[in-house]
Amino acid sequence: MKTTILLLFTIIFSVGAFAQNPATAKAGNTSGVQMRDGFVMKKGKVIAIKNGQSTILEKNIALNNGTLVMADGSVKMKNGETRKLGEGDYISVSGTTGKMKHGKMIEDKMATDTPK
Repeated sequence: MKTTILLLFTIIFSVGAFAQNPATAKAGNTSGVQMRDGFVMKKGKVIAIKNGQSTILEKNIALNNGTLVMADGSVKMKNGETRKLGEGDYISVSGTTGKMKHGKMIEDKMATDTPK
């Protein structure tokens, strides 16, 4: 009897573990929305998002396009322009900037640092 109950609990818990969507089951992303890799200013801190995991940015990061994202929220674009991320602002790993709206990223086409 004990073996049957133990087997039943094991099956129930293993099915529940596999039923979760790994992209939205991450601890750092509670909105249920898959986030692109990049950086978001949230509550005065820069949050780095990579593979759906979010962590507080503690050191400066240079992106492949030459943009430098700093832990204090400053962003130095490859053209030398410096800006400060405001609450809800984000920058993707490709250098595209935008704003968070209702948990989704809205791209700011004017602020991308790409050649025209």
